[in-house]
Amino acid sequence: QGTRTAKKYNPPLSLPLPGAQPSISNAEGDILFLLDSSGSVSYYEFSKVKEFMWDLVRPFSFGPKDVQTSIIHISTTPTMEFPFDRYQSRGGVQQAIRDTRQLMGDTNTGQALSYAKEKFFSNEAGARPEVPKVLVWVTDGFSTDDISEPMQLLKDMGVTVFIVSTGRGNYLELSAAASQPPEKHLHFVDVDDLPIITKELRDAMLGTTGPGCAPWESAAGAGGVRAPQIISPSDPQKHSTPRMKLRTHSCPFALLSEEITPAQLLISESSPHSFQVSWAPTPDSVAAYQVLYGPLPGDSAQLLEVDGKRNSTVVENLAPNTTYLVTVTAIYRSGKEKSLSAKACTDEKPRLAGRPFS
Repeated sequence: QGTRTAKKYNPPLSLPLPGAQPSISNAEGDILFLLDSSGSVSYYEFSKVKEFMWDLVRPFSFGPKDVQTSIIHISTTPTMEFPFDRYQSRGGVQQAIRDTRQLMGDTNTGQALSYAKEKFFSNEAGARPEVPKVLVWVTDGFSTDDISEPMQLLKDMGVTVFIVSTGRGNYLELSAAASQPPEKHLHFVDVDDLPIITKELRDAMLGTTGPGCAPWESAAGAGGVRAPQIISPSDPQKHSTPRMKLRTHSCPFALLSEEITPAQLLISESSPHSFQVSWAPTPDSVAAYQVLYGPLPGDSAQLLEVDGKRNSTVVENLAPNTTYLVTVTAIYRSGKEKSLSAKACTDEKPRLAGRPFS
């Protein structure tokens, strides 16, 4: 991805409306945001991630016996925006996130993770021993260096790792990097839809523990909504998992849609072994479509190739009464891609007709 030469866009972060979000005053932990500040992220995406960071932590109380937070930039050289113990109030944290500026540079995530390992357990950085430690990494799916070893070292030291992918990151790589299980710690979501996962991610954070310490205590509880498991392609070397929206629905639903501006993805005409997938519009700039589908939960998927002039296809040979995650990716002639996702259920197997009563 290239850099954009637009003016920096840093909209104000709005305070919540009174009573809109309950305060969480009896939680304790250190939260470190690994913020992609490289040139692969647009100014718009950077500002949306900052809004997400503030929305995620704003119900907490901040202080030496409450929640502390810090930010490390992913760039050519990792940089700490502020240490854990610098801001001890909601207003201070809000202003600090608002004032955070993008550094540009390379996406050296592995270096940033090694740097984070030092700061997470450093008195100089304001980190506290024996409190839950949470790393939240929001990524567009790209890194110019290896992340596996430094990420594993962090997890071995008791850090709980949550990953939010706003791009086309490889599912297998990111699920290995996140704490287990991945359906709780790994999210694929468009940058405009980050608010969808905010409460669920916060609830999951409240259930984490640190080395030798109890879970976060919170009146809000730790029982969040379970996210659907993201399926990986059958050949991970050829295809990466498209971005997907984490919305939860219950069977039986024969028709589900996810509104994506300016298009819409529809699942319809469901039967026990098939359903139709439709989308619109189909501009001339689209060369082809890829339809990825697989059962939930599950770790396998099938891929259909569809001509760019078509806007629907029938998915067949499905299991009855089963929930499927379907992702349609538009492959543009320019090389860019855009993905839409929806979840649907096949019908139950029809009953055999019996003899009429005589």
